[in-house]
Amino acid sequence: MSKNWKIALLLTLGILGTLYVLLWLPRIPQNPTYHHFADTRGFWGIPNAMNVLSSILLVLVGILGMNSCWGSNRADFRGLKGAFFTAVTLTGFGSMTYHWLPNNNTLVWDRVPMAVMFITLCLIIMADRIGPKAAGKLFWPMNSIGVLSVVYWWISELRGEGDLRLYGLISFLPLALIPVTITVLPSGTIKNRNIWAAICLYALAKLLEILDKPLYDWSGVVSGHTLKHAFAAVAIYCLLRKSSRQSAVVSPILHTLPGELRRI
Repeated sequence: MSKNWKIALLLTLGILGTLYVLLWLPRIPQNPTYHHFADTRGFWGIPNAMNVLSSILLVLVGILGMNSCWGSNRADFRGLKGAFFTAVTLTGFGSMTYHWLPNNNTLVWDRVPMAVMFITLCLIIMADRIGPKAAGKLFWPMNSIGVLSVVYWWISELRGEGDLRLYGLISFLPLALIPVTITVLPSGTIKNRNIWAAICLYALAKLLEILDKPLYDWSGVVSGHTLKHAFAAVAIYCLLRKSSRQSAVVSPILHTLPGELRRI
């Protein structure tokens, strides 16, 4: 199968997934129990302390990534890389804000940067495997849609007609397309093993989120949601590596991606 046919396949999958979610799935309101976490212990004056403090791991790995971008002598892909790791950092702060006082209003500050993070990562993979021009043109439109998906959900909840479909699409479709993309287009400057490691660890993080209460009841020490934050941070760290030839911590994303997106 030629590269053009593979790109057409990816585009078709994206369109079909979008149509299915928006046209056939019924409206999905936010489950009120979503805000009820197993570990509500507070200490040092911090409510829900373990979930709040574990979010700092995302802040740290995001700052580490930004440092590798701006501290590098290479300008290639700097804008897109910086956007991704900035979104990771803001996701950490947003998660801290949300877990301090869990409700729909504070959840907005968690979900907005998370949507940008997912979309930007997908665009990085697209630029590496398909071409930087398409990713450059899609950066602002796609991230605008990502932000609007959260705003739309929040407003719909205020009106008593909560609808998570668009945000769910933005959150999961890019992550679903990444493994398909690196499978049908295996040649790229980003190592597949790093991407697969990140995908597997993030999948484990989502499983731990589901097992929030059972894990806390079993251990009596740590909840599944706290572990989710830790494994999500490790998943992002998989996109970073130490090089003996460079003092900065750099990612496979940061080395050799084309430079056309530096102006994003």
